[in-house]
Parts: sequence; structure tokens; C-alpha cells
Amino acid sequence: MEVCDQIYFLLHPELLKQASADSSRIAATHLLSEPVSYSVSEGPARSKVTLTSSVWDPVTYQAWCKAVSSEAASADASTRPDILSELLTPDTTKFLGTDERLSGELAAHPHQPEIYTDAALLLGTMAWFDGAGYFQDYRPLLNRMTAFLAVADALGAKGQSREIAEILRLVLVHDQVSALKKIAAARTAGNLPQPWLDALEVTASGDWRKTEPTAAGGPLLLQLAHYHVLTENMGANKAESFLEKLGKPPATVSWLRYITQSELNVGQGHHYCQSLLGMEAAEAGTIAKAQGFGEGLDQREKLAKFVTAFDGRTSYERAPDVHVVGQQLWAGQVQRHFLQAVVAMHHFLTHSLGVPESAQKLSEATRKSFSTAYYLPFLSIKIEKAGSPLFKEAQTAAENIVREHPTTVAPKLWAELKPESPEGIARKTPDFHVFFNPELPRQTSFEAGKRIFEIGVGDENSLPLLKSILVRCPYDYEMAIETALVEGRPNDIEQKREEYQEPFAGINRHAIAWAIYRARGNPQKCERLLLEKTTWDPSAYMELFAYFFERNDKEKAEKYLLSAHGKVDAVMFSNSSGFLVKQYVEQNRMKEAEELAKEARDTYSARGLGTYAWLKESQKEWSEAAQTYKAIDERYESKGASQYVSYILRRKSAGEGFLPEYQSTLDAYFSRGLEKVTLADLGKTAPTKGVTFSKITPQLEKIGAGPHDIVVSVDGYRVENRDQYFVVRDMSESPDIVFIIWDGQGYSEIKAHQQGRRFGVDIFNYQK
Repeated sequence: MEVCDQIYFLLHPELLKQASADSSRIAATHLLSEPVSYSVSEGPARSKVTLTSSVWDPVTYQAWCKAVSSEAASADASTRPDILSELLTPDTTKFLGTDERLSGELAAHPHQPEIYTDAALLLGTMAWFDGAGYFQDYRPLLNRMTAFLAVADALGAKGQSREIAEILRLVLVHDQVSALKKIAAARTAGNLPQPWLDALEVTASGDWRKTEPTAAGGPLLLQLAHYHVLTENMGANKAESFLEKLGKPPATVSWLRYITQSELNVGQGHHYCQSLLGMEAAEAGTIAKAQGFGEGLDQREKLAKFVTAFDGRTSYERAPDVHVVGQQLWAGQVQRHFLQAVVAMHHFLTHSLGVPESAQKLSEATRKSFSTAYYLPFLSIKIEKAGSPLFKEAQTAAENIVREHPTTVAPKLWAELKPESPEGIARKTPDFHVFFNPELPRQTSFEAGKRIFEIGVGDENSLPLLKSILVRCPYDYEMAIETALVEGRPNDIEQKREEYQEPFAGINRHAIAWAIYRARGNPQKCERLLLEKTTWDPSAYMELFAYFFERNDKEKAEKYLLSAHGKVDAVMFSNSSGFLVKQYVEQNRMKEAEELAKEARDTYSARGLGTYAWLKESQKEWSEAAQTYKAIDERYESKGASQYVSYILRRKSAGEGFLPEYQSTLDAYFSRGLEKVTLADLGKTAPTKGVTFSKITPQLEKIGAGPHDIVVSVDGYRVENRDQYFVVRDMSESPDIVFIIWDGQGYSEIKAHQQGRRFGVDIFNYQK
């Protein structure tokens, strides 16, 4: 209906200023026939629209174009700028200028097909490089692109731009095979610009190796396409190596949008996340000014007003506009980009930098300045604590949006509405509307993974369906793996995963990680694969260190950890440098131990500080050790896992380094004092207090722990709550740990050998 509506007004531009933006003008009746078809009408104009191919195929709308077209005037065949050359620089300034020019040309020459083709290319290129991450939704741009292409074809459009537009359309609807066939044919014919073909091919295939030799020296279009694929398939480190090739990347925010959607180390987070919000604000100001928006307002007010100008409906639900792009499409894109920048920054502050109070301030400031932003509830769901009042309020608001305006909620947003159980286990995404009941848009694989595996349409386990989709998008890694899991059930999952991953082994970091995982039992092969990975990702040295550390090969562990020094993020290195510091102390290399411990301390990471504190404690420098452990607790708000209290307990247990003033701190944790406890002491009465594991991980399953076990003792000391559990656990560094648990029938002792003494689960208080 949206595409039909926009076609109607493109062919009747004189009606644009008379139309109400919110009115629904097109009537459509679903005909019960195959293939799917609709009877569409507007006033006296009537047509049958049949989805023989895709809803985003201009061929679908040719009968409708004919039904609503007015008497054609003679087309102006004057020479025009080369849109393909213009869009080799796909940045906001170029988009704004091209939008203004094409809008003027459409008003002056409403029957020139080339203008409609060029407008479609502008809209498609904006969708291609949108990069809004969690808030990504280029359906409004794609709908409008389809309408322009349909009119262009009705007017007889031909030429290079029309051929490129068709390939771009196929790329956007995720029909990888059809797009690549057309690219191959165009290369044979030699009639289309090489940079466009290269950029479209790397996007469709995900094979960044083909453009690796030429991308850095190519136009911005090729650079961004290559970089986007690198970021998505290989992660931040490989993408950052490409930026280094460029020297100083062009001043466009797209570079930051892509890389901040990857897993970043702390240094990368500082560099990219902290810059992104400012760059998004600056770009919003540029767009607002070009749209004549916010005259007389200061920058902060203009940003807030333009971000919230997007009303969430008129760019989705059949709204005409006198411009090719239009203010609502611009405002919607700005809002999605800005909210995604908040997500990236909040994640960095919370999970990488470990400063939740700063993340909370960012959340509060965003709610205050952008309280009326259409997608704000979905932002709150993403960044607020699950189950908190703010989270619940946001979830209710988001569900209302889905019910009232389902077309405005992309699958990835819809998927976030899964309610949480008290145990934190996600349930099935609620289906509020028939909008998501149909299959994928026909003849596409558009957002297949999100719709099928996260939303669920009732047939996500249908192997014939999955394979029919994978035929169109064989280079979609997630679709391939999910298909492998379904096909391999119940006994051949590993074999099918390996088979389906093989085509991705050289271009996707997840496939590479799988190959390394499969080789873990073969040290020579695993070492070779990881060394290959170090050529583009220095953090693989840390993987080599961890691998040989787990195998107790201290010589190789030390070799690869030292190889990582200076090549990886300082915090990443400091988090593992405790191994080397202890090695140096054992070997009486005290000067090297001191230098390395100070380097770790200066990163101010929790583990870095812990390494320095451990050295001071081992050297019996009690005061400095205590101060450093206390600094860890103060900086990282350890939620009960107090390094300072664990230190005090060790000192009291050892009988040295304990000061009388420490006792009050211990009393706050252990009101009855630290109690020794044995199986014999516990008898047969069920406990009234203890702790439980949030879930049973493979590590816990290996030691015989069950889902209903209550832990009452760690290493011979009674624990009645999670705070006591953490501080007793951290009294020792030994991988050997002894639990006493109640399994519902009686008490028993469980012995574990676990490096780091952690099992990858949350700990909950138990109280009867």
C-alpha cells in the first residue's frame, strides 16, 4: 500500500500539497488466490497487484502505474549530472545536495525517467550505508526506492544507472545469488563502472578478500562497502587495520557507526564510542539546517527538536513528500543513528570501562532531552536493567507501539520484547499482530534470521523452508549455521556445522573460531590456525597464551603472552599479566615482576590492580596491598565480590598482616564470624540460607552440580549469602575448590578444579 500510494503521488505531483500526511488514500483488498495478489484502488483508478516476484520489485507495480498515470507530457531529454559518479562519495553532504537537486528536477521535469532512476539510486545508497545497528530499518527508504523505480520503468528508463539500481535493489532485499549473477554478467559485458560492481559484490558475497588489494585506493563508496563487510565478518581489529591503511579516514560518521557495533577493547571504545555521539550530533545539525529546521535554536535545542521530529508513522505509512527523501525520512534516520550511538556508549561505559554510574547519567540525560523520541522505549529496553521499573515501563510502551503501528517496528526491535522470567530466561517473543505471521517477503531473504529465529513464525524448524531461503542467500553465515543446526538434529549437528561453515572459513571470524575450536585437541594444528589469525588480529596471541596456559605449557604460554605485549590493548594484556608476574617471582626476577605489575596497575583495570596488589601482598607490603585491594572495590563496585575483604580474611587466616581496625569490616560480612563447617556438623536438616547457581554450565555439570543445589560451604567455610560466597571464594587462588551442597535429599561434598575459580554463572541468595 505504501509503494502504491507513493507511485500515485509521483504520477500526480500536483496533488502533493493538498494531501493530509496522515490520511490513508489507497484501498487494498487481499484476493484469495495464488500467487498472492491484491485489488488496489484510488478513486476511479483500479488495478490488480500480483506478487509474482517481490513486493520490492518494480515489475510488480507496472499495472498500477498504468492505471493511475495521467496523460504523459513530452519528456525532457536534456543532459544531466552523472549520478553514479556523484554517489561514489556516499556521505551526508552529498546526499543532501543530491536530494535538493533531484527534487527540483522532478518538479521541473516530472516525466523524465532518468530523474526517477537517479532518485531511486539516492534512496538505495542511503539505505545501503545507513548503519543504524540495533535500530536499523531501511524499509521506508526501500519502499520509496521501489516506487521511484516503478515509475522510471513505466516511463521507459534504461541505461547504466538503471542497471546499477537493479543490482542494488537485489542486494538490499538480500537476494545474494541474483545480485551476483547480474554483477558477473555486467563484468562480462564491461558496460558498468568497476567501483560500483566491486562495492556491490563485496556486500553481496561478504568476501572481503576480493576487494582487500584495491579498496584503500578506491573511492569512498568502495572503501565503506569493504570496511562494513570487514567489520561485520571479521570484527573491529581487522576493520581497524584497514583504517590504518587509509591513514586518516574521510571525515564521515559511517566509519564510527560500523566499528562501534563490533566487540571493542577498551582503547578502541575510548577512541570510537566517545567520539560517536558528538559526530552524530554534528551530522544531525547539518541535516536540520539543510531542512530549514530549528531556526533560532541553539545546537542542543536543535538536536533535541530534530531527533524527536520523527513521528514514527508518516515515513512508513503512505505519506507523500515533495522531496525525493523528505524531512521525515531524514529525521527518522537521525533518530535511529543517535539512539544507536547512545547504545554503543552505554555498553562501553558499563561493560568495558566498568563505570555504571556514568552509564546511568547518560541514560538519564537521554531520557530528559529526548523524552518524546519515538523509539526511546526500545532504547530503554536495551540499556536499562531487566526487570527494573524503567525497563518495565519501557516494555509496556514498546508493546503499545507494536500493537498500534507494527509496520514501524523492525524484527530486531520486535525481538527485544521477549519477557524475562524471574530466573532471567528469555521466553518466546510475543506475537501481538498478524503483521509478522506471513512468511518472509516473497522472493527475498530480507532479515531472514531475525524474523525466523528471533521472532519465530511457526516454521523456524522447517528444513525445506530454511533451505529455500538459503538458496537466495548462501553467503549469510547466520542463516547457514541455523540451517545446519536444524538439519543436523539430533546426532549430526557437529558434522553439519562443519560442512556449512567450510565456505566461510577464510572470510568470517566465527567460522575461523569454530575451526580453531575443533582443533583444540591437536596442539600443532590449533597453534598453526591461531598463528595465522595473528596476521590480522593480534589478540590471537592472547588466545594462544590462554590455550597453552590451560594445557599447563608454561613455556609457550609465556612466549605468546610476551608476543602480545605492545600489540594488543593494554587492558587486555594487563588482565593476563598476573601469570607473568607470578612466573617472574618464582624465578626471582623481581625487577621484571615489579615493572610488569606497575604497568598492569597503571591501566587501572580490576585485574591489573589485582596483579599489583598480589605482588605487594606476596612481598608483605601490607599497607600498599590493602590500599590497592580497596581501590578495586571502590572503583568497580564489586557487588559483594570484595577483593579487600578477601585480603583481610587471608591475612587473619595466615596470622600476619592483619590489623585490629579490619575487624569491623569483617563483622559487616560475617556477623557471627567466619565459621568452619564440615559435613558432620551439618547433619540432615535442610539449610535455611545459602546460595544457588543461576544455571548449570558445562563446568558445573562436569563436577556433578545440579540445578537445585544449594551451596552452604566453600573450602570448609560456611556461606549464607552471595557476598560471603564471593569473598571466601577469592581467599585462595588455587584452582581446587571444595563445595558442600544440599541437593534436596542431603548434604554432600563436591570437588572442582577450575582455573580462576569461576563457573560462568550468576550467584543468587537462597533463603527459606
